[in-house]
Amino acid sequence: MEKSVTILGGDGVGRVTKPGLAIPPGNPAINPVPKKMIRQAVEEALEHRSGFETEVTVSVPKGKELAAKTLNHRLGIVGGISILGTTGIVKPISAEAWCATIRCSMDVCLAAGLDQVVLATGRTSERAAQHLLGLPEAAYVSMGDYVIFSLKEISKRPFRQMHLASQWSKLIKIAMGWEQTNVKHGVLNTHEVLAFLAALVPDISFESISGANTVREIFIAMKDRGVERDRMIKAVCSEAFKRLKTVLRPDQDLMIHLVSYSRRVVESFSIRD
Repeated sequence: MEKSVTILGGDGVGRVTKPGLAIPPGNPAINPVPKKMIRQAVEEALEHRSGFETEVTVSVPKGKELAAKTLNHRLGIVGGISILGTTGIVKPISAEAWCATIRCSMDVCLAAGLDQVVLATGRTSERAAQHLLGLPEAAYVSMGDYVIFSLKEISKRPFRQMHLASQWSKLIKIAMGWEQTNVKHGVLNTHEVLAFLAALVPDISFESISGANTVREIFIAMKDRGVERDRMIKAVCSEAFKRLKTVLRPDQDLMIHLVSYSRRVVESFSIRD
């Protein structure tokens, strides 16, 4: 008898329903590396037997409830969580795990036959973009703070159009050249932001809001300044566009959508040659 280990998905383990992942549709969401590790562990435990046929069922208590707090539904994994990993060491909310999810989301988007992808810095921005664009759910990728990483991944794939949805504070960071927008990489200094804006649109005076405590306050304070506010917004979008477009391939189009704090897109920006 040959040695045979079959790995099954039990209660709480999701099932793959969409193409584009490392696991074909119809199979339990147990990635190749953990599956290999389980198989090796079983073979090691039974190494003294000349042959065996063994089934291992992986179950996760409350896995279905836990899955509701993940992005699994976006990837087409239903009924439970995924069994992931590359080393067997768990790093909660690790950069590696988030980046892997971004890659998987893009691959699912392509497998769905889409040539447009939407990156969002947060859930509010994503909802606003969904309302505006009306693309299939698979087109939306929650990139969080991983801006340049996400664009580099897009540049490796045959997407034609990329949309970026962001609120003001993170868009300012992108325009100022930040590759990572998480606060742990630095806090925006409002004086630096005002100096940055003054350099972008030198004929607009920001003196009346020089005491602003937050970047959000700058945005809100400009609300009643009509044309000046519109020009400020366009200047920031333009600067962010120039920085991001250099990461994409020349044949990939970019559209930036600025989402207001009232949760709607207030500016969509692109530069056409």
